[in-house]
Amino acid sequence: MKYDTIAYQTVEYRGEDNLNKEVKRNAPYICTRRDAWLSYGYYFWDQDIERAKQWGESSYAGKYVVVEYEMTCNNILDLVGSRRHQEEFKQLIALAKTELKLENIPVSKVIQFLRKRNNDCKGIFEYDSIKAQDHPNRDMVRFVDASPCRMDLNSRMQICIFKQQNLNISRKEIVKVHQ
Repeated sequence: MKYDTIAYQTVEYRGEDNLNKEVKRNAPYICTRRDAWLSYGYYFWDQDIERAKQWGESSYAGKYVVVEYEMTCNNILDLVGSRRHQEEFKQLIALAKTELKLENIPVSKVIQFLRKRNNDCKGIFEYDSIKAQDHPNRDMVRFVDASPCRMDLNSRMQICIFKQQNLNISRKEIVKVHQ
């Protein structure tokens, strides 16, 4: 599935010299943290500069740069907007549980397993990126008065592009510097 978007990456501010020589030239940056939610890759806040700013405040003690990208994901597993992809991912989770002999497996480990498995056996997980969401600060609105069913207007959506060669960026611009 192809997906065009405006996305944001937050990086640490390390002075004007670094900003001009490093960030403008080399962003986006890969995340290789052990606790990366969607495995290693290039992380972006999908259409949400406010989340990018919040990440800068909490992760970089308020000293951060937000870079805006106009980009295309050519083969994205969309776990936010595609019910078919959600169902497919449930089946892939079941496969990972069986293969790894684990009952309780986090999403990050499922994706790591699938990426490695696809290197060994092409066709099992050929996506170059993934879009997922969580709901840390729900902003719930009722659909109708008499129903408990609600819609969340504050989901947190991220995109992870797995490899540098899959970055398809048509525009890059520094939109926020907080020193």
